[in-house]
Amino acid sequence: MGFGESASHIIFFIAAVMVASSAATVMSITTYKISLNLAEESKHLREAISTDFKIINDPVNIPTESIGSEKYYVFYVKNIGIESFPFTKNTLTVLIDGKVVQFEVNPNGELKSGEVGKILVKFSEVGYGNHKMKIVLHNGISDSFEFTI
Repeated sequence: MGFGESASHIIFFIAAVMVASSAATVMSITTYKISLNLAEESKHLREAISTDFKIINDPVNIPTESIGSEKYYVFYVKNIGIESFPFTKNTLTVLIDGKVVQFEVNPNGELKSGEVGKILVKFSEVGYGNHKMKIVLHNGISDSFEFTI
């Protein structure tokens, strides 16, 4: 009878140790996954904070430029962040009055901190009157600009 009680205590002790170690393993895996997600989110947040730009045109005097037989409105974008960002047709989205428009960029490549780039929008994309332009970078950072032609 004495051995039976000791055996049941040992079995319960072993079971309790196994449950505790399983719970500790699950908690450490969960903590590891949370830390990985936090690292990824902080990387994205750091990129978003260090990437910023501004459309710097005069809203009532939009300059024009001709390339061959095509005429374009010129919108100036200044990188006011501390990081460079890709400045290409594939990494930018330009909306005028909520409609995605075709555009050209100059320089094509990367816009370094403090540099000014040009976005060229064809005359045919913009009519006369008041308009609202929104430029969105590849990472979701955007700036809006109201202008009159």
